[in-house]
Amino acid sequence: YDLTANLNDAKTEELEHLQDEIDELEVREADIMQRLDDFDLLYKNRRAPLVQELQDVQEKMQKVGKEIQDILAAAKKEATLGIGPQWLAWVESWTFSFFSNLVVVCNIAVMLLHRRKLFHIWVGQVLDNFFLFWYTLELAIKIGYHQHKLFQGAFSHVWWNWLDLGIVFSGIMDQWVAPAFSALGLADEPQSTTHATSSLQ
Repeated sequence: YDLTANLNDAKTEELEHLQDEIDELEVREADIMQRLDDFDLLYKNRRAPLVQELQDVQEKMQKVGKEIQDILAAAKKEATLGIGPQWLAWVESWTFSFFSNLVVVCNIAVMLLHRRKLFHIWVGQVLDNFFLFWYTLELAIKIGYHQHKLFQGAFSHVWWNWLDLGIVFSGIMDQWVAPAFSALGLADEPQSTTHATSSLQ
C-alpha cells in the first residue's frame, strides 16, 4: 500500500527533499567510513615498523640483561673460588656450611646448659676444646683453600673472616696457650674464662 498516494503536493515535495537528504547523508557516511578505513590502514602501516623496533629493543634489553647476570654470576663464583688446592673446594659446599652451622648451634646450646650448671665443669671444658678445635680446623682449611684471598678484598667480603681469625686466635690463647704456660710454670694460673670464647664463637 503506497502511503504517498494520500499526500498532497507540498508533502510529497517535502518527502522527496528529505529522501534526497538521506541519500546525500548515506553517501557522506560511506565516504567517511572509507576514509576511516584508509586511516586505519595507514595507521597500521606506520605502526608496524615501530612495533617491530620495540620488539627488537626489548630483545636486546633481555640479551644485555642476561649478559649482566652472567658477568655478576661469574664474579660471584670467582669470589668464592679458592686459589689453593682444588680438592679443598668442598669447604664452600652446602654440606660443609650446614655442618659448620650445626656445630655453632651445638656450641650455643652447650654454653646455655653450662650456665645453668646442668653438667660437670670438666664436660664443658672437653666440649669447649672440641668446639675450638673445630673452629681452628675450619679456619685452617679455608685459609688453605682461599689463601691470601680470604683476608684480601672488599671490606664487606672479608671482615667476617678477620673476625673469625681474631676469635679463634683469642680462643687458642685463652684455652690452650695460657693453661700450657701455667702448667709449665711460665705464667700465673689464668683466671677462669670458661665459655667466654664460646660466647664469641
